[in-house]
Amino acid sequence: MSANGLLEGDSEASDHLVFCVDFAPPCLADINHDDTVDVDDLMALIADWGPCGECAADLNNDSYVGADDLLLVLAAWGSCA
Repeated sequence: MSANGLLEGDSEASDHLVFCVDFAPPCLADINHDDTVDVDDLMALIADWGPCGECAADLNNDSYVGADDLLLVLAAWGSCA
């Protein structure tokens, strides 16, 4: 969790149950930003397949475009509206 700036002791200041939620931006898999996840986004992902520094198709930000990114595209398939 330290990658998100959260530390194990962050909730010790209160006796309340703390929930942390990480919301993904709308249509994360819309690589070409046309408000639809479709074959164009799939083709962009395939074109960037493999190691990459900062490419739009690296949807999970692990510096590699691979199966995890492909699954995100397929799960989000369709209109972003």
